[in-house]
Amino acid sequence: MTSAVRERSRLDVEQLARLSASLLTSAIIGLASLVVFVALPQQLKILRVIQKLGHPGVFGLIAICVISLLRRLPGAERNAWRDYLIAFVICTLLGGATEIAQIYTHRDPALADVALDARGAVCALLLLAAFDRRTWLRRSPSLSRGTYLVAFASLAVVILMPLVTAVAAYVHRAQHFPVLFAADSARDLYFIEPVNSMTPLRVAAAARASAPAGPALLVPLVGAPYAGVEFAEPCPDWSGFHSLRIEVTNPGPQVLLLNVRVDDRGPQRAYGDRYDGQFRVEPGKREVLDVSLDTIASAPTGRRLNLKAIGRLILFRDGDAGPSAMLVHRIALQ
Repeated sequence: MTSAVRERSRLDVEQLARLSASLLTSAIIGLASLVVFVALPQQLKILRVIQKLGHPGVFGLIAICVISLLRRLPGAERNAWRDYLIAFVICTLLGGATEIAQIYTHRDPALADVALDARGAVCALLLLAAFDRRTWLRRSPSLSRGTYLVAFASLAVVILMPLVTAVAAYVHRAQHFPVLFAADSARDLYFIEPVNSMTPLRVAAAARASAPAGPALLVPLVGAPYAGVEFAEPCPDWSGFHSLRIEVTNPGPQVLLLNVRVDDRGPQRAYGDRYDGQFRVEPGKREVLDVSLDTIASAPTGRRLNLKAIGRLILFRDGDAGPSAMLVHRIALQ
């Protein structure tokens, strides 16, 4: 193989400079437009995670395009790190611009998304540096490449960790079905959110003699009416079972009037188009609430709730009166 052929086949940033400037510019505009105008459905949490991962992915590609353009400029051979710094600044500013532009597409701008954009740009730039001879130490080119690749891989792991966490939570959910919730690991908390409360949910040990020891979800019931907890995205197919069993403890000195709400997937369900039931939990008692799935399915007016497409389950206290917290031990289908 001649030296000219080896030069053309070598994986190197110099090869990127041969791309058309108009092509690279169009790619940058197109990629930035994806961030502004493309939105995945938000009903499923994993789709929200993928939407967020689109930010570092898109801006990693934009960083490559920007470096490719800068590599074409005179003096690029002598100013490698200047090009990388300029590329990072351009990507960060463009990320901020796309967030501002999202205001006009009825989406909320977020500084956290700009940070994701910058993180994706840095990740791509580290990968490029591993194949850019201008950034290598003359005496230790192999060490330079290895350092860049390790840094790239480490940052890529950080970027992908939300997706790994989401996949692990979905696998955990599927493995434990028909148990819908049990406070046994951090993955059990992935799909739950407080309702009308700024106090975070946490796992605590049941402290009363009437509530056997073991982990339970401590749900604050203060701050606003209808405070409680939402179990988003339970395993959707409840057909083939006959009841929903909810184990809760009322640790307070007052009666807890606990409301149970079940929605199937679809548009926001109005009252009367979902299941809403209320149960009395005595002070200091651990109760097992059994709700017939036939009762849940027949609750909506004029239709049957789709037991094969359950969307969410909400437990909440109606009004301001009652205990300030409850413990949720286990929720399962029977």
